[in-house]
Amino acid sequence: MGEMRRDKRTPERAQSSVLGYVLLVGLVIAVIGATVAIGSIAYGDSTADAEYANVENAMSQFSSKASLVALGESDGKRFSLGSIDEGTVSVDETAGTIRIYQVPSDSNLSETEPIVEESLGAIVYDTGTKSLAYQNGGVWSHDGTNSSMVSPPEYYYRGSTLTLPIVSVNGSGQQSGSVTGEFNRIESGSELEALPTNPLTNGSIYVEIESQYYEGWYQFLNERTEGTTTQCQSADSAAVCQRSDSVVTELSVPSSLEIESGVVISRNGDYSGPESGSAEIETPSRGTLPDSEPLIGQQIQSTQETNDNGAACDTDSNPDEIGDCTLSNGTYYFDGDLQTTDTVSMDTTEGNISVVVNGSLEIDGDLSVIDDTNNTVTYYVRDDLVLNNNIEISTTNEETESHRQIFLIGDDIDLQDDGRFGTIHAIIYAPNADVTLAGGGNSVLRGSLIVDKLSIENSGSGEGGGGGNIEISQDETTFQASPIDVTASSNRIRYLHVTKNVVQVEIR
Repeated sequence: MGEMRRDKRTPERAQSSVLGYVLLVGLVIAVIGATVAIGSIAYGDSTADAEYANVENAMSQFSSKASLVALGESDGKRFSLGSIDEGTVSVDETAGTIRIYQVPSDSNLSETEPIVEESLGAIVYDTGTKSLAYQNGGVWSHDGTNSSMVSPPEYYYRGSTLTLPIVSVNGSGQQSGSVTGEFNRIESGSELEALPTNPLTNGSIYVEIESQYYEGWYQFLNERTEGTTTQCQSADSAAVCQRSDSVVTELSVPSSLEIESGVVISRNGDYSGPESGSAEIETPSRGTLPDSEPLIGQQIQSTQETNDNGAACDTDSNPDEIGDCTLSNGTYYFDGDLQTTDTVSMDTTEGNISVVVNGSLEIDGDLSVIDDTNNTVTYYVRDDLVLNNNIEISTTNEETESHRQIFLIGDDIDLQDDGRFGTIHAIIYAPNADVTLAGGGNSVLRGSLIVDKLSIENSGSGEGGGGGNIEISQDETTFQASPIDVTASSNRIRYLHVTKNVVQVEIR
């Protein structure tokens, strides 16, 4: 019986051993199969990512070559995108449109037709889930949901000037494998006829980019240029939105005050003094003249960190007094009251000069523009303009050039010598000032004085009378009507330069 039991159990053990071996081998094979499958997916993703990175780098490099061709610096350039196995490269002439609008102050964007409307086109690398594109000199990426900028486009804003070369891409075709190509110029630097005359005088300029990569365009316009920029996912996203998948940026044309009279009494129109003709004293209605404080405050804010202070006139080491020195083109910031002594020469040969004073400016010497250009010096003074007697503000040229020195004053004008000052050839815009001028002495103002209130106190010419009366008259031989910018806006545009540039792209 015992032997019989042993004989029966022996086969059971053998069967269990074989079954265990089979299960173990099957499990190992299954694990190896899963590992191979996962490894293949990872290898495929790695290959696709590497190709995408290579194409991104190649597009960033050939974007500069394309710009050389488009802007007329080269007739043609060849390029290579390397081996393309995970996607395709194509030319799409319809990819993107740029529109430019000039909107008058009394109108709005929705009522205005574009003065410029041009197709941009693009060279596109598309994997089916994400893409890269060369468009208007820039390179853009799209991850299937959102777009971003890889390298910046041809779009330049400096000061109050927008320079916008439109680069349109022509061509067709789609390729994969070893992709090469060539750019050839069709048109370069063509001025568009519908553009307004520079300098611009009123309203706003709107630039609209309609593109699959509009979020990348927004990133560029919002971070690297001036302007009020809006993303338009749909035409209803904001009031300025005209269509979906677009971005709109607005630049405002500064308001210019055309100075056409020697003396202007602002807002309240308070004047007391000798009778003068209407051509000599202008009294506009209340509220006509803009306040100077917003513009001055903006200049202070923008120049506190970025200015040209340095060795010139010791503006770094002696920030509250300058004299017997020369300032050249640039912007100079003084964080408090400033006094000028002796002679401060202004050399505008290479460009305009801005003097920004976060306090009062006391002039106790001469301010002289020493070159024969037509460039200007503008003083932005937060508080008072203090004028001592026997000063001279003028140029070294024989003719009167009052338009070349402009004072924008936030508060009052203080005449230290009982209403006398010396010789001033300048435009003084102080719409908050209450000024009293006194006869006697040798005070001469050639230019313009814009104030809130003006009183003139003549003294007799007899013994002890101070010697002389003040007369106001328009000197047509020396007076020059001058526009001055009184708009406080960081998004300003005065000059607009737009050219059309077309490149033909052949992909092989």
